[in-house]
Amino acid sequence: MDNKVFRLAPGGSIILPEPTSELSKRKSRLPAIASKFQDTDFSLLEVNRLLCEEVSLLVSGIRQYQRDRNSGFRIKSYSAQIRALQMLRQSANAPPIPGTFDVDGPELKFVFAEMVKILKQAAQKVLEPKALIESIMRHFRDNMVSAEADIRSDLQKLPVSESGAAGTAWRWSSIQKPTVSEQAHAAQSPDILQMLEDPNCSPSEVSSCVLREMALLIQEMADHESDPSSAYQLNSCSAGIMALRNLQRTLTCDRTDFDGPRFHFFVKRVLEVLQKSAQDALGKGNEEQVAKMMESCRDGLDAAGPKIRRELTDLRERARK
Repeated sequence: MDNKVFRLAPGGSIILPEPTSELSKRKSRLPAIASKFQDTDFSLLEVNRLLCEEVSLLVSGIRQYQRDRNSGFRIKSYSAQIRALQMLRQSANAPPIPGTFDVDGPELKFVFAEMVKILKQAAQKVLEPKALIESIMRHFRDNMVSAEADIRSDLQKLPVSESGAAGTAWRWSSIQKPTVSEQAHAAQSPDILQMLEDPNCSPSEVSSCVLREMALLIQEMADHESDPSSAYQLNSCSAGIMALRNLQRTLTCDRTDFDGPRFHFFVKRVLEVLQKSAQDALGKGNEEQVAKMMESCRDGLDAAGPKIRRELTDLRERARK
């Protein structure tokens, strides 16, 4: 059989080869596709070419077996693989959308409201009576209103390249928390699960790993394409591919950037306002109490980061429905 799987007709349409018996022993391009995703800087053009070759092989296979009454499962498997390859192509071609930082956006308002709750709870752990906590929070609200214009102005002046992560309180993971379903399928791949739990792992690294896992699951479907007893495995692979596709969407969706310098700067300024508020409420001579309260607040924010990210993910999911 000719090494060329397809050729282009004038106008760019694909001309499929006539089905031959050799297609039953087709040379899948999936191992080559999976290997491309080993590198985060993979060639999208090359991946798309290989995907087209694989789809053309499957379509030709369907044409070959469509009149064979005993090949119903094989045709079903081929069709499922084509749908999975389309998901993989869409996922691979989806460009990551840079995170934004909208001071007036609903996501930041939600996160800030959660921050205020955490700060209040943290202050209650080291200070009493209750009236003192309420006094600090009143000062905090008033001081935030007074500082809002300056904070907005400073955020606009902050260079994008400036690193604001060092020395700030909130160390978010760079990867948005996946849903329960996505996590369950990711758990089947130690590489993805490890990356999701690594705060130093970039979204592009996770994205490449997710695409590679999708290709491997399609390869698993291909390995059992002629075995009717593998129907459950075919469905399981299809479900896994859909879950990974959704995880890939999470990595490339438009979202508020809670990992960039502007958010870290925002958290830093909020803590500065809180510290001033505590000093205003407690008065001079209580520096030690203020220091303990601020330490408790920073610990509270660090501990609550993953929980709030999960809640934020749920908020985004509800907004999409």
